[in-house]
Amino acid sequence: MAAEIQCSEEKKPEEQVTALENGIKQSTSKLDQLRWTLELLEKKKEINSKDDLKTAANSALADLQLITKNPSGLKKLFDECTYGDPAGFETEEALTMKARLFTLLEKTPEKLEALEAIKANAEKRNVSVDRPGEMLLAIAYLKEADEKVRVQEMYQQLLNRYPDTYVYHEKYARYQLKNKNYDQALSSVNTALTHPEGNVPQLQLLKARILSEMKNKDQAITIINETLKLENISHKKFKKTLAALETLKKDIEK
Repeated sequence: MAAEIQCSEEKKPEEQVTALENGIKQSTSKLDQLRWTLELLEKKKEINSKDDLKTAANSALADLQLITKNPSGLKKLFDECTYGDPAGFETEEALTMKARLFTLLEKTPEKLEALEAIKANAEKRNVSVDRPGEMLLAIAYLKEADEKVRVQEMYQQLLNRYPDTYVYHEKYARYQLKNKNYDQALSSVNTALTHPEGNVPQLQLLKARILSEMKNKDQAITIINETLKLENISHKKFKKTLAALETLKKDIEK
């Protein structure tokens, strides 16, 4: 079910709605039901559904409030769901779900309170560049809390510690692109491309997106065309990347 829902993200919104509804009905995991209900409500809001979203959101919020009162019980619910290993960040993930539900309900003070709790929880952790996976998870939740200064500091620590891998340069480039810091994003992806480790297509796609956002359409098209000529671009692991390259090219050429 989780795989079907993930695959539906590439389909039409109506098909995503159907996949989520089926998953919610068939799942035996309370947490999966809540996660997918949240995604369903957000998708319905996106497509301007006439359904009573607020009643459903309040019901989901009540369920979430109940299950988050017991940390050990929350961990058990994560163990039983398809989320994957939360690496000890169960509380932060639950708080993020609450913040999203408060957004749907247009309850700004409550949303801000949940985001502040995410920040407080994440900052209590003794994260270290020696455990980069844990630091990346902390960064993800601090992003939710809009803690830009702290996120910047943590990315810089990772970049300083691991300068010779594309991984952190790419993640930092994506972060800067999202924040519309295009020059920094371009610089970071160019650095990532000096240590690609077999991931040139996905890095070139990111570079083309940045250039497109910068209105450098000719350069973006050049990068896409170069990438489409790569010998390994037809490998199945680049199937989504190839599709995204072709879609981006069409969008730029409109």
